[in-house]
Parts: sequence; C-alpha cells; structure tokens
Amino acid sequence: MLDVLVFPCTYKCDAKCMMCSIYEKRSSDLSLQELVPFFENSYVNSIRSINITGGEPTLRNDLLELVQMISYHCKNLGEIIINTNGLNSYNVLNKCEEICGILPPKIKLWVFVSLDAINDKADKIRGVENAAAKAMKTVDLLISLKEKYENLKIGISTTIVSENAYLLESVFKYVVSKNIFWDVIYATVNTTFIDSESKSNQFLLNEEQKKNVIEFLPKLLQYDKRTLSKENIYKMIERINGKAGNKNCILRDGKGLLLEADGKIRACGMTNKILLGDIHDEEFNFSKWLNKLEQYDNYCDKCNTDSYYNWSVEAQNVIIKEMMEKVLKKKRNAKV
Repeated sequence: MLDVLVFPCTYKCDAKCMMCSIYEKRSSDLSLQELVPFFENSYVNSIRSINITGGEPTLRNDLLELVQMISYHCKNLGEIIINTNGLNSYNVLNKCEEICGILPPKIKLWVFVSLDAINDKADKIRGVENAAAKAMKTVDLLISLKEKYENLKIGISTTIVSENAYLLESVFKYVVSKNIFWDVIYATVNTTFIDSESKSNQFLLNEEQKKNVIEFLPKLLQYDKRTLSKENIYKMIERINGKAGNKNCILRDGKGLLLEADGKIRACGMTNKILLGDIHDEEFNFSKWLNKLEQYDNYCDKCNTDSYYNWSVEAQNVIIKEMMEKVLKKKRNAKV
C-alpha cells in the first residue's frame, strides 16, 4: 500500500532560490475539484504521511480546503508536513492556525521553515532580501502558536549549498536555542518540479566545502530533535563523498509517489525520467504504473539524493528509538 505522498501543491513561489527553478514555471496548479478523484482512489487514500510543499504552499488560497479534503479521504493519515520559506510570516501563521483548527488530534502538523543561514548569505541562497530575519520571525510566531495546539511540530529545514557550507554551526546554535526540530538536506541535481540542473554550478559544493560539511554532520548526533537518524547522517556523508545508491528510499520501494502541481505522477522526486502518468489520464491504473518501477533500478543505483529516505513511519521510529536509548544511557550513567 502507498505510505507516503510528496505533493508540491503549487508552482507559485515568492522566493528565487539558487538551487531551484520552480518560480520560473508557468503551469497551472491543479484545482481542488481535479484532486478529489485522486485522493478518493483506494491506493492513494492509504497514505500515512503527506508532504505538502511547492513552490510556496501557503500561497494557495484554498490550502485549508485542500488539507480538509485530504484528511477526509485519507483515514490512515498520521502526519502532514508543510515546507514553507517563511518569507510572509503572518500569512504562514494564519494558514497554519486555520489548519490546526480543523485537524483531529491524531494528525500531527509538521511545519518546516527554510533557514539556510542566519546572516545575509540567506538572501543570496533564497534570492530575497532579509530572508533570514523573515524566516526567524515566522519561527517565533509558530512557536507561540504551538502553545495552543499540541499536535503542531515546528522545525527548520536547511539546504546545504556552496553558500552556507561554512555556516552550518551558527544555524545549529539557533535551532538548539529555539529547541525545535532540524532537518538537513544536501542539495543535489533535480530534474523534476524543482528543476535545478541548469543552476547546479551555483550551488554544488567544491571539495573543500564538502570536507567542511562532512566534519560538521556528526555533530547532529548531539541533538535529540534532529530528523535524521544516525544511519542516515552517515549515509549523507557517503553521498557527499561520491558514493551513490540509496537502498532505503521509500519511493524506490514503491511505497511513495510524487504528485506534481500540474497532475504529473512520478515514482521519484528527483528525475523526470520516471513519469508514471497523469491524474487526467482516462485510465487511472496504479498497478500498471508500479510495474514500471523495475525499469529504473539502474537510475536508482546511481542516485545521490538524501531527500526521501527518512519520511516513513519506520524511519521516524528509528529516530525515537535512538532518542530513548540516549535517555536510558544517561540514566544508567547517573546511577553509576
């Protein structure tokens, strides 16, 4: 059964990120009416986790109605993940508060605000003035909102690119000071909705930058509210070192799909080579599409992304287990 859906719900974006071309797209976003049959499908409505991203998802005027529709049809849903650039602080706050107001307690709302540096380097990365200050204001507003809604989880998402390879320590200190979750992504070339291939010379790391990032990443193990397990941190290091092939990708396992804002359905969020179909196709046959997955093993073996391996419930359980082991170890040491 399908476990995870990655859904860039809009191509609209108020940032011009150095590792993304989505703001240049002119395709129309799917309407709510077009999306209903997709989420009614028995294969799709088994999902337990959905990542609603973009573009900037809070620019959809019907984001609340979209979430209502998804949560109505997907009875197993346990979490909704929203990625926002946080540039329009009060719009993000209002949209998240509306969503929290209609979600049942069993569904967690994870909101990850993009913050790649806490100085003006963030402006260059996101292509917007005062990007860091705007994102941090959004974080503060969301933390205040969390006092009202227990199922709201706040985090920072940091994309590692050439411009912030030496600035991760300062972002780490900020995250710890706020006591919020931290998701770290290593930027790689994407030819689907993000379409970063033409900009790769702007954001890919040189050898010295790679070395510095590799030295930093193990420090994440000090922090309980990281979203990466110990295993996946070291897998990221391997990928930065040039070792490709992600055997634990939930999309590769056929348990996840990418639905683009214009209706394209992909088995992978990184390459345009794995197009399964379109929700406008008259014959809507998931089993037929899934049979195509075997054709792409050669591509998967060469993939160096870290974007989709830690979204499953199983992966989150690994993180929780590690945290519990750390707590128990502290207790044992205290007794000694």
